[in-house]
This record gives sequence, C-alpha cells and structure tokens, in this order.
Amino acid sequence: MRFFKDFDFIFLALVLFVVFLGLLTLYSASYNENGEAFKRQIIWVTIGLAIMFLFSHIPFRFWQSIAPFLYVFSLVFLIAVLFAGRGVKRWISLGPISFQPSEFAKVSTVLFMADILSIRRFELKRLRSFLVPFLICLPPFILVFVEPDLGTSLVFLFIFFALAFYKGTRPIYIFLLASPFVSLLTAFHWGIWIVWLIFLLFMIYWGRTPLNEGVFVFLVNVVVGLINPLVWQALLPYQRARLTGFLSPGTNPAGMGWQLLQSKIAIGSGGLFGKGFLEGTQKGLAFLPQKHTDFAFSSFAEEFGFIGAIILFSAFILMVLRGIKIARESRNQFASLFAFGLVSIVLFQGVINTGMTMGIFPVVGMPFPLLSYGGSSTLVFLGIAGLILGIGRQRYQY
Repeated sequence: MRFFKDFDFIFLALVLFVVFLGLLTLYSASYNENGEAFKRQIIWVTIGLAIMFLFSHIPFRFWQSIAPFLYVFSLVFLIAVLFAGRGVKRWISLGPISFQPSEFAKVSTVLFMADILSIRRFELKRLRSFLVPFLICLPPFILVFVEPDLGTSLVFLFIFFALAFYKGTRPIYIFLLASPFVSLLTAFHWGIWIVWLIFLLFMIYWGRTPLNEGVFVFLVNVVVGLINPLVWQALLPYQRARLTGFLSPGTNPAGMGWQLLQSKIAIGSGGLFGKGFLEGTQKGLAFLPQKHTDFAFSSFAEEFGFIGAIILFSAFILMVLRGIKIARESRNQFASLFAFGLVSIVLFQGVINTGMTMGIFPVVGMPFPLLSYGGSSTLVFLGIAGLILGIGRQRYQY
C-alpha cells in the first residue's frame, strides 16, 4: 500500500522483538509482586506503539521547523523540575501522570543540533567551530547533572561527539575535545596524569594542530586535572559511593557494592542456557535490586543465559545498524543527522547499561532501551523508533 511505501519492516520487526523480550523479562521480574509493573508497562507499550506509528508518518521537515521551539521547551521543563520535581528532582507530576523531562530533552537536543549542523556552510574544521553545537548540548547536560542524574547527563555529551563525528570532522578534533574528560579521570593518580599530558602533547604535534588551538587544549587539560579534587567533592555522597563501589565492590558488599555483586552473580549463574523462564533465584528472592529497571538485563541473563543474551544483543545491534543504514541512505542532510543522532542515543544507553550490569562501567542509573521498565523511557524510545521509521520512509527526499 502507498501508506507503507518505503517502510522499513526489518527495523520495525527488530524493535518489536526487543520490546517483546522486555515484556517477557518484566513479567518474570514482577511475577511474585502481582504483576503490577507488568500491567503498567503493557499500557505504556501500547501508547508507545501508537506514538511510533504516528511519528513514522510525520514529514521530517515538520520536526525541523519546530526544532528550536522543542529545544527551548525541553530546557524550560528541565529548569522546572529543579523547583517542582519530586524525589531526587528528576520527575514532574501532572495529575496522575509523572514523567522525566530529561528523556524528552535528549531527543530535542539531537533535533536542534541536527538542524544547526545541516546548515550548508556550517563546517567543523576548527576548534572554535565546535562552540555552537557544544553550547547546544551544555545547558541540558548541566541541568540534568544537577538533578542529579549523572548517567543521563552523559548522553548529551555523547550526542555532541557522535554528531560531530558523523558530520565528518577530523578524528584528531574528536580526540582533543574528549581529552579534558580523560584528564579529569587520570588526575586521580598524578603519575598517570603526567603520562597522559605527555601523550596529549605528542598527539597535538602528530595531528598538526594549529599552535593556538594546541596550546589552548593543553592548558584546559592542565586546569581540569588540577580541579579534580573539587569535582570529586562536588559529587553527592551516593555518586562517590557508586564510583568507589565500582572500583572495589568487595569493600562494601552490603552497601553500594551490593547491586554490582548481585548483578554479576545473576548473570554468571545463568550459565549457557539460563535457569529457565520464571526460575531466576537472584531476582525471585529479591537479592537483585532494581531487577526490572536498571538491572533488567541481569534478570534476563539469569533466566535465558548466554544464548539468550546473544540473541538479545544480536537483535539490538542489528536494530542499531539498521538505523545507521537509514541515516546513511537519507539524501537530506538534516534527516540523516537526525536519524544518526537518535540511533546514537539508543546505542549509548544500551552499551552503558550492559557494561554497568557486568561491572565494566560504574552504576549510573541508565535503563536498557526497550528492555527496562519505565513509562518515560518506553515512550521516548518507541517515539525514537517512529522518527527513524519516518526518516526511512522519506530517505529519498532532498
């Protein structure tokens, strides 16, 4: 039918398969709790699928025309949540409905940044040219960081680097822009930090970076390294505990190290084929905290094992690759940038969540796309799927 002309059914099938695995995991995780979370998730998925179908038939030029307004609107909500939010100030309640503005801010930031980068004469050939896209990502990063939500705030930095890379900037500039964050981490050990600075000088010389830009980057790295103790003190106690728990979970197995240790036990105990559906003991006996949200993958791996995890990862990676294919085939530069930025959000959160549950990354409170429970995240990720499908339908338009 004309209604489904150029519709990417492969991408749709992969999205629906991951959603199905998520519902399967959530049903098992909430089985001993009257299944209330599962019932709510069914409602969110139903609404999300309707949004996905709607978004897939909206012209991308419409989204481009309202990009600045949606970006400003999302910033207003992020500011409002600091004053009217509940709990740890990440949520806004409108009657019986609560939502996380940060989830929607990720999409609006990609949208606005894609709009700016698609300007014909906008090129990322000098460090100063990165100022505008960086200033687009900076406000939502700061506002989400102070909520506090370290994990989600990092998504905005990844959006910046991902779209800068896709725009075709020189890899050396991506390295130089990321270098201050490396300095911040390596400065915990003076010896490692000095080695890093020497390596940075070599990269600046090897990359033939203009002298003024090279000096500026090096000085920024020095300053960032020196203020490392201040940054550490600025972190909230639970954030510092998560970092120390990541580095040495066994030192506090009853505290912040508990989540990580139990997650590793759940994943490892799944073995090759898993314990079987509804048979997971770590989540069933409530040893595993947040078993249906941030640690949904741990619940899944415990019951379906290594083979199940491979099937999940394969579907997830194929979904991401299919999204990148849609972005690369889009003839309109804005649509191409928009699609790639959306895919980068999905990829980043999937990688970080998986690494978090296996102890590769610190616990930062980030859900696995379409697998973890959550109304806001479910609506946003299914909305993202709809936007990508819509761009796929219009990939041959300039």
